[in-house]
Amino acid sequence: MNTTDWASIDDLFSLKSPDSLTRRQFREPIRIQKDTQLPLFQPDGSYVAETITITPEQNTLDYNGKLAEICKRGAHTGKHERFSNAVYEAFRNAHQHGNKKDPSKTITVHHRSTETTFEVVVSDQGGTLRPDFPAYIAFIRQRPCGILSYYTFAPGTPRDTNENAGIGTFNIHLTSDRVEYYRNEHGGLSVKMTIEKS
Repeated sequence: MNTTDWASIDDLFSLKSPDSLTRRQFREPIRIQKDTQLPLFQPDGSYVAETITITPEQNTLDYNGKLAEICKRGAHTGKHERFSNAVYEAFRNAHQHGNKKDPSKTITVHHRSTETTFEVVVSDQGGTLRPDFPAYIAFIRQRPCGILSYYTFAPGTPRDTNENAGIGTFNIHLTSDRVEYYRNEHGGLSVKMTIEKS
């Protein structure tokens, strides 16, 4: 869309169009610690933490069973099986997009259960976000349409077609009752996903 295609003020500020005035503001990678005011994730003693390092010989699928086991601790919600998909997608995003598959960086998975909820927080050590990521989150939270791939939302974004279809974050929001974003002590992103008892 270029300026001659703007039919209304809604088009001018559209989140869907990469050429809208709103989206044009986001062209540089976002440094989580310096460019955002995300709250700091500070887990207390009620969380159980597991730190995972993925070696070059491994991939995220090697941890799918371990993540499913963690999610079983949320069985009291009645939503844990579907939720394990969200946790896996956050884990894969942390490895691929956050840590950029750097084997010297770790992923930490915190989880805790309450009487009515189950929470999982996946934290990377990446330090940056892609420029269109916040707009994509805002767009999918509105859920104005069906599945929308990040790569469709942000055309021109480099992708490895062998690894994903760009719908991981969409699935995280679809299968969680609540999704919140934080920065963490390692300078990376923490994604907190919560399911609630039915």
